[in-house]
Amino acid sequence: MKSNRALLGVGRSAAVWVMLAALRSICTAQPATAPRTNFWSPDGFVSHMIEAGDRLYVSGQFSNLVSGYYHGAIYDLASGIQVGQLPELAGRLAIVLPDGKDGWFIGGGFSSISGTTRSNLAHLNRDGSLDTAWQCNTDGAVLSLAIHENTLFVGGNFRSIAGQIRTNLAAVRIANGEPLIWKRSAATLGSVWRMLLSDRKVLVQEIGGTPFRHLAAYDLQTGELSAWLPHINDRGYVA
Repeated sequence: MKSNRALLGVGRSAAVWVMLAALRSICTAQPATAPRTNFWSPDGFVSHMIEAGDRLYVSGQFSNLVSGYYHGAIYDLASGIQVGQLPELAGRLAIVLPDGKDGWFIGGGFSSISGTTRSNLAHLNRDGSLDTAWQCNTDGAVLSLAIHENTLFVGGNFRSIAGQIRTNLAAVRIANGEPLIWKRSAATLGSVWRMLLSDRKVLVQEIGGTPFRHLAAYDLQTGELSAWLPHINDRGYVA
């Protein structure tokens, strides 16, 4: 079922991919036990932090700063009218995928949604609220999602999903998030950044896997690595 609504996130653009941002920080003698909801957060990885007076200098690989927890909204595709609100997300959002029933699966690098623990993967109801009955946590970031019939394929940079060992790519039941026995072959285990499903293949963009550096294809039913080998140069372009 095709949804006529879109879910959009909002943030503030920064000028460069690798940058140094100055963030004001209020220092206290006793650190708070709860995270601040009004603190600026980057949309990527932070590699270094230095405190100087009332400022916190942060460097890393990010391009946007978001004030407080991540927020987003749901819009009607025909009218552009906002029809819902994304709940507060403690972390960053990387991917949104319609579930075919006016809800969404979301992935990223987050630890909770509206105060409820959810690690990097969650399902939202049609009004944008968290589906508390569906739970399938990962131990690392979820960067890509795809649906085939009753199966949700999950890609990213993780080592386990719902307590079961899966390296960066997994298949779970849409109904309850239970991991399936589907596993990709161990010949290449790079992080999965993008994913596309065909009738019989799972095509993925990988970073850091062997022997392929950029693209790979797996059998949709067995997870076996395909002999398909596109010619990709060192810059990631099709040769």
